[in-house]
Amino acid sequence: MNDLLGSVVGAGSAGAARGDLEAGAPPPPAAPTSDGTDKHMEDFFTEVAAIKAMMADIRRNQGRLQEAHERSKTVTRTDEMKKLREQMQADIGAVSKSADAIKKRLAELDRGNEQALKRKGCGPGSSSERTRTAITGALKKKLKDLMGEFQDLRARVNAEYREVVERRVYTVTGQHADDDQIEQMIESGESEMIFQKAILEQGRGYVMDTLAEIRERRDAVMELERSLMELHQIFLDMAVLVEAQGEMLDNIEAQVAKSVEYVQAGTTHLVAAKRLQKNTRKWMCCALILLLIIAAAIAIPIAIKFSNTACHSSYKIHFAMNRSLCALQTALRRAPAPAALEQRRAYYGPPEGSKPAAVVILGPPGVGKRTYSAKCADYFGLVALTTGQLMMDEIAAATDIGQQVLESARSGAPMADAPILRVVTKHLMKAHSEGVDRFVMDGFPRNVAQAQALDQIADVQLAISLGMRREVLIAKCMGRRACKHCHKTFNVTDINLPATEEGLPAVHIPPYLPPESCKAFLEVRKDDQEADVERRLEAYERSALLVLRYYQERRKLLEFEVTGGVEDTMPRLLQVLRPHLEVAPLAPLHAVVGGAS
Repeated sequence: MNDLLGSVVGAGSAGAARGDLEAGAPPPPAAPTSDGTDKHMEDFFTEVAAIKAMMADIRRNQGRLQEAHERSKTVTRTDEMKKLREQMQADIGAVSKSADAIKKRLAELDRGNEQALKRKGCGPGSSSERTRTAITGALKKKLKDLMGEFQDLRARVNAEYREVVERRVYTVTGQHADDDQIEQMIESGESEMIFQKAILEQGRGYVMDTLAEIRERRDAVMELERSLMELHQIFLDMAVLVEAQGEMLDNIEAQVAKSVEYVQAGTTHLVAAKRLQKNTRKWMCCALILLLIIAAAIAIPIAIKFSNTACHSSYKIHFAMNRSLCALQTALRRAPAPAALEQRRAYYGPPEGSKPAAVVILGPPGVGKRTYSAKCADYFGLVALTTGQLMMDEIAAATDIGQQVLESARSGAPMADAPILRVVTKHLMKAHSEGVDRFVMDGFPRNVAQAQALDQIADVQLAISLGMRREVLIAKCMGRRACKHCHKTFNVTDINLPATEEGLPAVHIPPYLPPESCKAFLEVRKDDQEADVERRLEAYERSALLVLRYYQERRKLLEFEVTGGVEDTMPRLLQVLRPHLEVAPLAPLHAVVGGAS
């Protein structure tokens, strides 16, 4: 089961090791995660550290302002007061710039937090989201408090300035000025009426110096007032942000409640997935049982009917019962596999190092290798690979191998092994990668080198050698006709030969005549002339002896004599092959028997 609280526990331990961020301590590198969250958190903590440093600068400037203000209380000379005013104005300007920069960076942090919610593992309620929200809120509150301290400094400067002005007026004039006069002096700087008597009694020079010093203080206070008003606006903005954020930042109970909701949702999903898995297995078992009952209901009456009919031979009864079993196996094979198995096959492909199984059908020209291989493939559910057809496809595609095949055919020289092996290997491996694991091949291999190469890429389970009397082969080849319209091959020769004294079996092969629509398009194949047939038979006999011996030494050779047409030969051939192939038939016998002779 997945640990749905893993991110919360990890956040807690990381927070404990991070130290006091509020005190300005630099954060350690974030713990690495699988989706790159550590990089984003590292950038976030770097930005927080920069904001902390800027707040520390503001704190230092605030201390300098307080010190300058305290010194201004005892200054009596105009030039010293002017110097203090310039220093205070520079400090306040630096504070304003820093506060404005901090405000912009906090806004950038808010936008970064909103974008972080879209990343995997950083959604609402996650440890990353809680950390970001808490630290950002704390920074806003700290800036608000800092700006509040400046507001207090502003009020204190105004009050103390009023006291200084009032004390200076009393010192010069000997009279206590009322609040309106003090306010008028602070706002307008007009003080001639108050100092007239002092000028007459004490002399103009001393009073004018005092007046200039008061004016300088007034200018300093007004500049300080304007600068502090800018900071006051930043203070108001941060107050609005902090108040809008509410008390949810420190509400741990709400965060825990969210975690509980997520755990409950995950538990609900797991229960639903378990229920679906059980239902799927239950319905699959019911479907299999139902199919078995239907197959038994069909097979038993048929078996009883055929067993009571004496005119039918035993092998026909066997094939009748096998037809029902084939239908059941066909349904089971074509039923969709469980989704997990299909996904595993699609993702991993065939097992590493596995080789497809192959059945090889050998025989001389005209024996019917292509016909018998195609029908065996249909009956046992195999994939047929015909070397001749593969070469024709290469010629049609105008590939380099196709050009070599054409040149060899024109010159009459045998085809080299390398291009043939390239074509066979390419198609065999492509089909195997798509999930095909059993093949039947005809016309290949033609020599020992090809047989050895085939063993490297496939597991040859059986090599079938189809035999036929020589005169029958020549007659069949000369009787073949190809239709230019439908591209099918027919045979117009009726072959009926008795057995010989040398032990050769009798042969009866009826013609495979074309329909009326194809008769006008029939033509004789160029390589079916008698001389060409003789030459091809001699070439096969020279090379086939070594190939047959190769498979015989490995106990994989099965020799079969063809003595009739497809309808007579196919049942005997399938009956001989079934004990040697570790696969059940996929199609009923009547569906594959029939076709060209």
